[in-house]
Amino acid sequence: MVTGPERERVLQKIRSFHARGMTYVQMEAQSGVPVRTIANALEGWRGSIKRPTLVALTAVQFEEPEPHVRVSGLGTRRRLGGLWCAGYPTPLLTELLGVGNRGYLQKVIRGRKGDSVTAATRLAVERLAGKLEVAKPGDFGIDARRISYCKTFAAKAGCVPLGCWDADNIDDPEAQPEWTGACGTTDGVRIHRREGIPVCSACRQADLAEVKESGSGFSPGAFRRVREGRGMSRRQLCNQIGMDESSIFYWETGRSEPRQRTLDRALSVLGATFEDVCESEES
Repeated sequence: MVTGPERERVLQKIRSFHARGMTYVQMEAQSGVPVRTIANALEGWRGSIKRPTLVALTAVQFEEPEPHVRVSGLGTRRRLGGLWCAGYPTPLLTELLGVGNRGYLQKVIRGRKGDSVTAATRLAVERLAGKLEVAKPGDFGIDARRISYCKTFAAKAGCVPLGCWDADNIDDPEAQPEWTGACGTTDGVRIHRREGIPVCSACRQADLAEVKESGSGFSPGAFRRVREGRGMSRRQLCNQIGMDESSIFYWETGRSEPRQRTLDRALSVLGATFEDVCESEES
């Protein structure tokens, strides 16, 4: 029986194939492993796997589904978001893809077209992302102003650069972006902070865990000092995170505590971490 990292590497590959549209039936035809066994392994069963089964799944090669088949749109959304982060505007992507229209692509990136796209769309986006990742928006006549606007828009939409994903996990729903090479650790948090990179989910959780262990909590005074240290007024901060100015006043006077999601947006704008706006109970 096989457990641990070896098992997870194989299942990650199979999950990625399934997310790209390959069916369990296609996998069974290649490996001889029953559909139910594959489904159990990928859909929540966390036990060990027999060595012969793992070897058979290791040999599975990806097969493209029929173009009209609906497949997971997660990898497509991540790729388009990554191209946004690189400065490629939606009109250009629409022209190069020849799929849908500007509004359609924006809805896909924002997850407003549901959880699926056609296999043809997924494949077209995958191929385009591979080509544009080694090019630059300027190669297509996109000026610096439009590139900057696109990058800013992508950051506000929470998009992740293509470089944060590996080719074998960008379609995997359980994969997390790797921004720093140490994400999910306190070192990752510090690298985010040093490089001015928005704190990712894994590093945010590590940051919160460290703060919780040290007995720290949100400090109104620390938040105010961070804001003032960045030379930003309450109004300026509120305009950037889309909330009422009185909310920041209430945070800084201790009348209310921010919700985590709202605080994350504020910290991203300020270029700070949760640790920066906390003080230990002892102090």
